[in-house]
Amino acid sequence: VGLLLVAPFWLGMSWLPEASLRLVLPDYLFVGQEAFYLRVYLAVLPLLPIVFMALTFFPAIGKA
Repeated sequence: VGLLLVAPFWLGMSWLPEASLRLVLPDYLFVGQEAFYLRVYLAVLPLLPIVFMALTFFPAIGKA
């Protein structure tokens, strides 16, 4: 369910990172490297819930 809520925003920000950054920070002058950094962050973003789940699941079952 959470993925379905976040997916449209994630896809939009992945396709248009410059526009996403300008929407949040309208008066800031961005360089191309910052849009690349946002794309890298967005590429890793779907994996973060798996990491957090592993950090709580394995200690809970005693296999940390």
